[in-house]
Amino acid sequence: MVKINFRSPLYILVSDKRYYVCKIIYTTMKVTAIIPDELIHKVKRVSGGKNTTESLIIALQHYISSKQMYDVIDEIEKEPLLFREDFTAYGIRKINRSR
Repeated sequence: MVKINFRSPLYILVSDKRYYVCKIIYTTMKVTAIIPDELIHKVKRVSGGKNTTESLIIALQHYISSKQMYDVIDEIEKEPLLFREDFTAYGIRKINRSR
């Protein structure tokens, strides 16, 4: 017999009274949003999702990864990467192939 302890959702009470930590992997949230139909149809078409929910998830994941990429680009623009004077692509290739 397994019971979920609702006071502390990270623990499960097993019949022999031992506690185990369980990890919540995925959680979902219902959202009500006013989005123009035309925009939803474009997102569905471009993302290739099976339905509206899947299409929005694909679009949001793409937005987040794009935003993170632009944040890294901004950081590099503020503080550019510095290479050693003797740095060459051939030298790095040689090091990588010798591993």
